Amino acid sequence: MSNDLTLGRPEDRRQHKRFRTSLHVAVANNYSLAFETAIEVGQGGMLLRTHGLPILNQNLELRFFLPNKEFVFIKGEVVYRLKHENQYYAGVRFTSTSAELTQWLSQLKDLQL
Repeated sequence: MSNDLTLGRPEDRRQHKRFRTSLHVAVANNYSLAFETAIEVGQGGMLLRTHGLPILNQNLELRFFLPNKEFVFIKGEVVYRLKHENQYYAGVRFTSTSAELTQWLSQLKDLQL
């Protein structure tokens, strides 16, 4: 991924640090179900590589497939979207959380320190 993608992002406004990953996510809304990839994830949200531009402010139901073969359900909302070259991305703010995701992120944080 090009560094250009990080220009203009609200890094300094984030409450929680995001970590680079390649995590499969099932994304459902009122109209469809898609399998996308979270390329950055943190306690408050994620950057999702998508197959198309999602609708801003759209509510999503997310199922994360964690490396330990568990999966986690949480809810989110599309807060920004962008197209970079031939790739689409969505910034998703989590509107719910789960203990399993929090634990996995804590382990990821420990590995990257």
